Amino acid sequence: MKADLLDIKFQRKATKIALGTSVAVLALTSLNMKSNLSKKLHIIAGASLVGLSIWHHMLYNDKAEKLLKNLSNKKVKAN
Repeated sequence: MKADLLDIKFQRKATKIALGTSVAVLALTSLNMKSNLSKKLHIIAGASLVGLSIWHHMLYNDKAEKLLKNLSNKKVKAN
């Protein structure tokens, strides 16, 4: 299971799902900005969208991909 978390394909897929969820929450909370809870969720979803976008960009960077592959190989060899 731990080796799966370091798999680049798994991380790319998980990040895309999280980005989609964040956009959906952002859009839905924008419809009801009078509610205090909705405002807080909107801000959190916006911040997570920015962070996830940066992470998504890093996952398609060659350096990040090589680092994750090296970490994954070390974990598999240790087991």
